[in-house]
Amino acid sequence: MADHYLPDEAYDRLVSALLNPAPTLDPRGQIVETLGEFGEIWPENCRADAEADDAAYRARLAESQ
Repeated sequence: MADHYLPDEAYDRLVSALLNPAPTLDPRGQIVETLGEFGEIWPENCRADAEADDAAYRARLAESQ
């Protein structure tokens, strides 16, 4: 697995979000979301959904132009 380097500011936000989570009923889901949103680190099983969302977004952009 390759190392991932984040800009210092993004890394600090990620660490802060992991150390200071908001109250939740789904701690695992919150960690997954925090890693994804702040660190752009997602589990492989999310790839197909992300690619489908990206394709739909691009299609909407093309239609609006």
